[in-house]
Amino acid sequence: MATFSRARELCERLGNPPEYLHVLFWLVTAAAIRGELVRANEMVVDLIALAEEHNDRAAVLNARRGHAGILLFLGALAESVEEGRRAIELFETSNEVEQLAARGAGQDAGAAVRAVLSWGLWLRGEVDEAVAQLAAALERANAVKHPHTQAYVLYYGAILHALRGEPSIAQSYAERCFSVVRFAPGKRLNYGRCREMSRRADIIHIYRRTKSPV
Repeated sequence: MATFSRARELCERLGNPPEYLHVLFWLVTAAAIRGELVRANEMVVDLIALAEEHNDRAAVLNARRGHAGILLFLGALAESVEEGRRAIELFETSNEVEQLAARGAGQDAGAAVRAVLSWGLWLRGEVDEAVAQLAAALERANAVKHPHTQAYVLYYGAILHALRGEPSIAQSYAERCFSVVRFAPGKRLNYGRCREMSRRADIIHIYRRTKSPV
């Protein structure tokens, strides 16, 4: 957080250069990762307003999809789903340059927000749409051939299907995630997380088949 805060101070001293919104986005992300969800929510609301003021469509898109995730983890499911839908609409009405610029947040925004939305929908009992949104997320991830996006969506998919009581499908997603991150060029991505997800799905699958502890 100290590094991000220092970056923000430098941007403010330089008169809010183009990098400022990007720095603020990662400050929000860092707060969310640290579990400071209330603070992250306050920060991302301010970021959305600032990005709209600067007419930076990519920054607004990333801020809104980030907001959907934060609201999800705060348990504000209706608000999360609503914000996720806003982000999807914004993505679909953006041009290719804006969509590519939004990938600076780490994943393709169109795929990532649908993955997040799938969890919110499932938790609200909207099961069929949750699965449909996940399928659309995976289709987009595969279309852009972006390993980090593919791993992100597959990870969300593995958990969604585990929650649905479908361990064999969850394991398939986890193993595909594991494969993507293992062989992705230049980085290992979420290698350990996907491997652990695969192991847990395998245990659930064995338990359901044998009805005995592993």
